[in-house]
Amino acid sequence: MTDLSTRIGAALAAGGLALGGATAPAAAAPAPATDGPDVKLTNVVLNGSGCHKGDTSVLLGNGVNSVVDVVYGAFTAEAGLVPQDDGTTGWVDVARKSCQINLTLNHRAGFSFALTPVTAPGSAALAAHAKARQTVVTYFSGTPQQNEFVADVRGPMSGGYDHTEPLPAPLWSACGAAAQINLNTRVEVDATESARDTRSDMAPGHHRYHFQWRTC
Repeated sequence: MTDLSTRIGAALAAGGLALGGATAPAAAAPAPATDGPDVKLTNVVLNGSGCHKGDTSVLLGNGVNSVVDVVYGAFTAEAGLVPQDDGTTGWVDVARKSCQINLTLNHRAGFSFALTPVTAPGSAALAAHAKARQTVVTYFSGTPQQNEFVADVRGPMSGGYDHTEPLPAPLWSACGAAAQINLNTRVEVDATESARDTRSDMAPGHHRYHFQWRTC
């Protein structure tokens, strides 16, 4: 049986307004935009043990301006009785892999955008008493605020897992400027308490990052 739990942590900066006597009228919020501008992805850089050029794709989803798709082809963490490079097998208590993707989203002036829901499913094959965790972190370069999404899966199980998270308070890019986005995914498989003749693995699959536009 799969025990799938998700939690979201967002480190959001809080803004304050100093009051002296009368309260100033609240500024009007920027208007949401149903159709954003044309966009282009540039400066895509992959780092980490879970992704490399040639096995990971980063592109605008279906050519639209509100989705970035990341498709992993060789992002698998294995723990337990794992095959070694020399043809033997060896025991691995805990296995970790990660992928850090940096990219620039270019668009014309007059717009700002925010990452909204994140859909980050994958597959896992976990022996009894094994457990695995997928962590996804998103943030803009140069800012301390970030959103974190965590999915925990426990064995025994074999198959796909779902990991979809909304954002309670989206983080918006600077108005009218190209934004550098960081998409960080980490997986950890823990076979410490599994039988010594078993192997467990976790593999992120097709991750989709949605975003929305507003005029500014």
